Amino acid sequence: MDSRTKLAVVDERNTLLVYDVVTKELLYQEPKANSVAWNTSCEDMLCYSGEGMLSIKANNFSTHQQRQQGFVVGFTGSKIFCLDFFAMTCVDVPQSAPMIQYLERKLYKCIF
Repeated sequence: MDSRTKLAVVDERNTLLVYDVVTKELLYQEPKANSVAWNTSCEDMLCYSGEGMLSIKANNFSTHQQRQQGFVVGFTGSKIFCLDFFAMTCVDVPQSAPMIQYLERKLYKCIF
């Protein structure tokens, strides 16, 4: 049974909005998004795409970005799946940036 408590949506203004579904609180928002996918291996990590960039966000930490065209359609572990026109691509992304942020805040349980 999945116990996720967050909902991510992209609105008509291309803004990514992340809500807590229990409290209905807006947790954070990010501009310039056209698609979003949660990481199936890490509940607090998501990836969104927009304007030729992939943006990876863990919790409410700063965002890590890299260039990549297309729409994010999946995210599992360190692999992000993007659809660019008719081609599906798999992008390996480093997990070091969010892991360092978890370590700096002593959130050891979130790393594993």
